[in-house]
Amino acid sequence: MSRLLRFRGLFPVLCCLAAALTGCSVQTNSAEPESPEFTSLTDAYRAVDEVADCDETPPEPPAVYLPDGGATGEALMCTGSVVLFWFETDQERSAVLYLLASAATPAEDKWVYFAEGKNWFLADMSDVQVGSEPDRRVNVAEVAEALGARYTGADGMHAEVRTGPAATLPGQVPTAANRLPDEFGKGSKFFAAVREHAPTLTPERVDDEQLLGIGSLACTNADDPQKQRKYQEFWIQRGFTESEVQVIFTEARTMC
Repeated sequence: MSRLLRFRGLFPVLCCLAAALTGCSVQTNSAEPESPEFTSLTDAYRAVDEVADCDETPPEPPAVYLPDGGATGEALMCTGSVVLFWFETDQERSAVLYLLASAATPAEDKWVYFAEGKNWFLADMSDVQVGSEPDRRVNVAEVAEALGARYTGADGMHAEVRTGPAATLPGQVPTAANRLPDEFGKGSKFFAAVREHAPTLTPERVDDEQLLGIGSLACTNADDPQKQRKYQEFWIQRGFTESEVQVIFTEARTMC
């Protein structure tokens, strides 16, 4: 199942599986950002604007679509390539964060940068913007430091924290270009094998859709052990045990 993220104007069109993680109890780690929690998008924008000096007439914010109709927060543009999101729930925040992180293109070393707050984040999409170079760049690191947020970056292959505790971005997001063969998702052999060898991965804890999303990483750069390990470490950081991740990857590779 895919998730569609469409940006107006210069932003790219993406199809990805990242938002399949939405609603899962293990999608984030325990180290949540301890930055200010704003009561509204207006308050968050005012705080960001004081540091970033946002444009007086920025364009319309990106339109984010989820097929399940889930809420995707509220947004305002700071500049033509920097957008501020504010959310009422952690679920909304996680879904949009994964989608924006997936816009990065590792082959071209294109990064997406974030100042991550508890119920908001600022995303700099300048590197992945389609079209001309942005008129100016916002110093996202400066915004993060001023507001007590975390400065993180994702290049689609891995995430790294520029300052602060562990990043909350995906090691790599499965996309339409590297998803598993159709028969992988249609059959029940993979799911049955995973649950047989890792009984703790019950459907109540991890549904089939998420297993498919995690397993698809086993088919991405399957011949590169170093990258495979990074993918595995990402899920271990999010609450899975080492043995559980090994079972998922082992069973998935038999069907790539």
